Amino acid sequence: MAFDAGMLAAVVHEISTIATGGRIEKIYQPEKEEIVIQMRTLSGGKKLLINAGSSNPRISFTSVQKENPMQAPMFCMLLRKHLTGATLEGISQFGFERVCRLEFKTRDEMGYECKKYIIAEIMGKYSNLIFADEGMKIISSVKTVDFSTSSLRQVLPGMKYELPPPQDKANPLETDYNEFLRLYDVSQKDRSPDKFICGAYIGIASSTAREMIYRARVQSCKDIPCLTASEIFEGFSVVIDSIKTGNYSPCIIYENNTPIEYSFIELTHYGTNLICKRFDSVSEMLDTFFESRDKEARIKQRAADLFKILSHAESRILKKLEAQKSEIFECENGVIYKKYGDLITANMYQLSRGQTTVELVDYEDWNEDKQDFGRCISTMRKAEALPRSR
Repeated sequence: MAFDAGMLAAVVHEISTIATGGRIEKIYQPEKEEIVIQMRTLSGGKKLLINAGSSNPRISFTSVQKENPMQAPMFCMLLRKHLTGATLEGISQFGFERVCRLEFKTRDEMGYECKKYIIAEIMGKYSNLIFADEGMKIISSVKTVDFSTSSLRQVLPGMKYELPPPQDKANPLETDYNEFLRLYDVSQKDRSPDKFICGAYIGIASSTAREMIYRARVQSCKDIPCLTASEIFEGFSVVIDSIKTGNYSPCIIYENNTPIEYSFIELTHYGTNLICKRFDSVSEMLDTFFESRDKEARIKQRAADLFKILSHAESRILKKLEAQKSEIFECENGVIYKKYGDLITANMYQLSRGQTTVELVDYEDWNEDKQDFGRCISTMRKAEALPRSR
């Protein structure tokens, strides 16, 4: 479950088809690392969401209403200043990287036409959202990357934008049969075919690689360990050709009504045990998937907050209960101490300074056999600890 380069290619194709020529009306930043661009297109109003967070990075159209902060963040104010009223000229993907660039035609402070760019890097925890001028010089970004964060590439205002460092992998859109066989021959033979594809080519998620191998197995009617390189290439080519031709089949895999996987192609390797729901557009599929995930995350967060409150209340009640039990234990001899105090108070005239014990008549203890009152020895130190009112 990852927003890989194939998914980005599908989103870029959809945005380019629908929103090219659209005019920006409003820009919002509902979260720290997320912006929403409201634009007017030929097919009506659209909201383009770009999330550069580490948990759910993505770019797509959205219909979900989100609450915006009372005070717009600085990055949002900057985008409003430069892009309000701008026109989306186009969107492109850098090779088969998880990076795309939105090109806007606008006017500068002097009224002359110019171009501005928003670069969306959808790369997991390294995701970022960068705003650049016509010369691709960085104006601002959601996340700044300085020398203390990365020594390979810095993202700072005033610097010229550079792509992330390239990986030592091949581009699946530019490979052919001979190149595929060469990479397969030099790969580690103990790895599974889907691991080979993920390790040899950029931008391919593990679920997409498993789908390639499954389609190769279905076509050849062989078990996966028995597949040859040419048969693996057939399954590989089916998925890559769908990206080249723009033939996407977005879907979500459900397990017990819970979405567990999404893809820009139909995932058939899950079999009939799980439910595969197809969608007409990639944005609709992403909206459905992440809305369900966000709802589940909110429920878990609220449950955690309630559990924290209840745990705190329980600990306070238990602490009070222990204190009351200790007080009750200390008050078990309270009746006796009260009697001692009453006797000392009633016979105060018999006491002298420095006396520690005294024997007094207990008029409450009448002995019928002896026809006499009982006596009790009261310790002065104990009696002095009691309030005089008692």
